[in-house]
Amino acid sequence: MRDLLASTARRASAARPIARDALVAIAALAVVAGAECHGRSARVVLPERSIRRAADPAAVLADWRRAGVHGRTLAHFARRPAMDDGPGPDSAANFVYRAVHENLVRRIYHVIPDADWAEVERNLLAVPEAPASGRVFRLQDAGTPIIVSRLVDLPPGTEPVLADVEVDRFSDAELTAIAARLAGAPGSDLVEWYGARPFPAKAPDVDPR
Repeated sequence: MRDLLASTARRASAARPIARDALVAIAALAVVAGAECHGRSARVVLPERSIRRAADPAAVLADWRRAGVHGRTLAHFARRPAMDDGPGPDSAANFVYRAVHENLVRRIYHVIPDADWAEVERNLLAVPEAPASGRVFRLQDAGTPIIVSRLVDLPPGTEPVLADVEVDRFSDAELTAIAARLAGAPGSDLVEWYGARPFPAKAPDVDPR
């Protein structure tokens, strides 16, 4: 009997760490699920669509801050990712990184101009951490998912996006296609464009900075 009780006690003692580990795992999953739920519920979308010309990428970031957007998907139409994490003022090199760091943006679609695609594709094919599905590459930077493609390969959207457009890097035909894509459903509630050439849509709001 003593042996049976001792064996039972050992099993119970061994079960306690397993049960504790299971509870810890369940709690961790609950935290992750709660964070994801909070991220989704905390998205801030503008009530009306707005297309604005900005003086430069730093002004785009300033406008996002003023608008109070949060937890958004960004359609970034530009050659460079703008994910420099170094110090210094807001700039073309870092404005997307800072939007991510401030939780204005949680996911990025980086749309490359057709004229630059061959070089970008060649570079990405050499990166093991950037798997390709067709001509769409998926990677992470600073923990943020980034989907890289040309406009023609851009996956369909499931929610209104923020959009910034570096107009001088795209052809007239590409800009027309971008404007049409952003005007459709689910489209974009806030489009910011910058550069010397016009964006083919009405842009009444100009940030002079």
